[in-house]
Amino acid sequence: MEDSIVTVTELLKLTQVGIPLEHITWPRVTMTSDQWICIRHGKTNRATAVVRNSFVTLLNPCRGEFQQSWQMSVGSVVMNPLKPLMATKAGRHFQIYNLDTRQVVYQTRVNSRINFWHWINSDVIAMVTDKAVYHWDMSKDKSLPRHVFTRHARLNNADVVNYIVDNNMNWHALVGLSIEDDRICGVTQVYSAEHDLSQPIEAHSVSFCQYVLPGNQHPSTLLVAVARELGNSGKIHIIELGPHIPGNQAPTRHSGDLVFEDNWEKYDFPISVQISSKLGLIFVITKYGQLHLCDLESGQLLSTSRVCADILFVASLTTDGRSVLTISRNGQVLLIGVKSNHIAQYVRYSLQRPVIADRLEKVLCNLCHLNLLGT
Repeated sequence: MEDSIVTVTELLKLTQVGIPLEHITWPRVTMTSDQWICIRHGKTNRATAVVRNSFVTLLNPCRGEFQQSWQMSVGSVVMNPLKPLMATKAGRHFQIYNLDTRQVVYQTRVNSRINFWHWINSDVIAMVTDKAVYHWDMSKDKSLPRHVFTRHARLNNADVVNYIVDNNMNWHALVGLSIEDDRICGVTQVYSAEHDLSQPIEAHSVSFCQYVLPGNQHPSTLLVAVARELGNSGKIHIIELGPHIPGNQAPTRHSGDLVFEDNWEKYDFPISVQISSKLGLIFVITKYGQLHLCDLESGQLLSTSRVCADILFVASLTTDGRSVLTISRNGQVLLIGVKSNHIAQYVRYSLQRPVIADRLEKVLCNLCHLNLLGT
């Protein structure tokens, strides 16, 4: 692997647990955390060769032997990131099943067509229509989907592919993709609940995190936005969001450059941004299997590696906050991390970035003392 600072481990292959290759696609396969992979697929009767298309399989990517399947005719299925709750959508009807009790615990019906939906945390499902974004909060009794904000006109011709919120539910980001001039363009609507204001930015993928920047006393909310621009160039932007926290310095922003080098990947673009606040690193995953590893404090590109020879379509940060899970079109479930015993030296001597190297050495040493890294 290029630079020898990235590790890639295949945890399992979905085709080896009975998932047909043609059904390993987005959005048939969803992964909201490293706890669950949920697949809506068909099965072939070996005796009659008849394909039945109404099955849902749930498995734990870190424990491939944990697997459950149900016969279920639904349009889409998404697992709660933390709780044993499985949400299903059939037309405009939503139901949530408790897998422990095998009962429907919540259900609702919406009046508008839903273009995109998923869990944004362990309590709230977001629903995106042609006009607006709604939240359905399970922590409130008899809750109904609530209007949050109206979609910006810049997303009118875009396919919504993601929607995220920060931990405080103050900042929201709605991501859309569209084809313009024979290239995939990304537009993200950033919405502030505090000010009830939206701003569209050019970005294919975004993420929020909480992080204590140098010189600050308290964690700040950071927005990381990544875009592929014209030609082979790309940009990563790290923006400290408000409101200003007493004891912290004035908000900052940093940018870094990314390069998409292979000409045959003219349609490659970032599909996921995963932030390791523990390591201070950003994992930028692209559709055609590239990983751009960047420094969270500066936006500096540290490494570009090919982690998969096939198309990647979903990714999630692991519970320990140090690695990323991703799934390829051929069914590989991959665990991507960094070599903790080598990355600081590489950054110091190969990249000549002593400030970043010093920070990584300190972070890795502290994690080692806390027994979070292992051997």
